[in-house]
Amino acid sequence: MDRDLSFLIVTPHALRKGLSGVILSRLLSRTGLELAAAKIMAADEAFAKDFADALAPFHSCPCQPEYIRTRFVPVNGRGRAFLALLLKGPSAVEKVAEAAGSLALTEGAGVTIRDAYAEVVRDETGKIIYFEPAVIVPESQTEADALLPMLAKLAAGTPNIVEKSDAADGSGERTLVILKPENWRRPGVRPGAIMDIFTRTGLALVGCKVHHIPLADALEFYGPVQFALRSKLAPKIAEKAKACLEEKFSVRLRPESDKLLLESIGTDFADDQFFQIVEFMSGVKPSECPADQRTAPGKAQCMVLIFEGRDAVARIRTVLGPTDPSKAPGGTVRGEFGTNVMVNSAHASDSQESFVREAGILRVQENEFASLVSK
Repeated sequence: MDRDLSFLIVTPHALRKGLSGVILSRLLSRTGLELAAAKIMAADEAFAKDFADALAPFHSCPCQPEYIRTRFVPVNGRGRAFLALLLKGPSAVEKVAEAAGSLALTEGAGVTIRDAYAEVVRDETGKIIYFEPAVIVPESQTEADALLPMLAKLAAGTPNIVEKSDAADGSGERTLVILKPENWRRPGVRPGAIMDIFTRTGLALVGCKVHHIPLADALEFYGPVQFALRSKLAPKIAEKAKACLEEKFSVRLRPESDKLLLESIGTDFADDQFFQIVEFMSGVKPSECPADQRTAPGKAQCMVLIFEGRDAVARIRTVLGPTDPSKAPGGTVRGEFGTNVMVNSAHASDSQESFVREAGILRVQENEFASLVSK
C-alpha cells in the first residue's frame, strides 16, 4: 500500500446536510494534501457489515462500527449516498486523522472537522445515546491498509452516478458542474467553498470525480465556443484592425478589405482566444501537442460534480452567476471567486441537452478512484 495515501468519508448524514464543501475546505487547507480522487457511493448491507467488521479491531469504542452497520445501509431500496475522498501526499494518514479530530469532542472548540460537525450525546451515566461522526477516517497506516482496498472494490463495482439516492427528490433532472483548474493550483479552501455554494441549492450531489481533461476532449467540449467567438468577436476585431490601419497609414481601405480582415485578423484572434480556453482547461497547448498524445490525461486538474433535483439546471445557474465575474452578484460562485471571463471558477450546463452532451465528453460514469488505490 502507498504510504502516502489516505481517505476521508463524508457520512450520508453530513452529505445530506450539505457539509461536503465545508469539510473539503477544512481538509485541504489543514493538510496541504492533494485530492487524488473523489466518488459518491452507496453501500449495500454486505459492504456495510464487512467494512464495519474490518474497522472494529482498530477502535475500542463500538459506536463507530455500529454506526456504519446501521447508517450506511439502504432505506426502502434507496441507497444512502456518501462521499469518499482519496488524499495523497507525505504522511497522509496522520494528516487526515489530525484534521478530522478525535471523537472525544471538546465542546465549542470547533478546531477539527469533528469538533465542528460531529455530535456525540451521552446520558448521565456516560452512555452514548446519539452518535454522528460526520467523517470516517483511518487513524493508523495499518487501518488504512485494511480499509482502502474495500473502498476501492466498492468503487470499482458501482456506477459513478448514484441511482435511487435517498437524497434525490425523484424529479430526475440532472446538471453538471466543473470546478475549474484555477481552484486547484495549491491545496486550500476554494474548491470546498465553491462546492458549498452549490450545495446550498438543496440539490442532491449524486456524482463526483477528480478529472484531468484530455486535450481532445477539451477541444470537443468547447467546440461550440469557437464558432461563437468567430461570429461575435471576429467582426469586432476586424473592424478595430481596419480603423487602426486607416489611422496609421492615413488611408481609407476599400469595402473589399473588410472580408479579408475578417477572415485573417478577426478569425485568427477569435481562434487564439478559443485555444487559450482549451489550454487553460487541459493544461496542454494545442499547437504543441502531438496527435498521438491528445487523448492522454491533461495536465490541469478539475472536479466534475453531478447534481440532481427539481429545476437542477436553473438553480445551479442562478448561484453560478454570469460568465463575466464583474457582472456577477455577490454570493454567487463567479461573483465571489471569478477573476475574468476565462478565469471564472466554474462551469455549469445551461440545459438538459447540454448536460447530456457534456456528461458524455467528460465520461462522468468513469472514475479513477479504484485504479489509483490499486496503483
